[in-house]
Amino acid sequence: WHSAMLFWLRPSRQSRPPIYSLKQRKQRRRSAILYGILFVLMFVIFLAIIVVPSVLKPSVSLPDQLLQYLNGRF
Repeated sequence: WHSAMLFWLRPSRQSRPPIYSLKQRKQRRRSAILYGILFVLMFVIFLAIIVVPSVLKPSVSLPDQLLQYLNGRF
């Protein structure tokens, strides 16, 4: 679909990247850096949610009532 749509454009518009002003370039660069930092932060939080419980499992003991509830014995 995309390759077919390229033929609807003039040849000069097919392969040339858009020309951005200095203000637009700065804004695009700033938002790319911001979203990059946000992505890395969310990835680290996601990994921490997965890794930290398995690392702390031997040292953290749950109360007996909570263990019974989690195991399905009421």
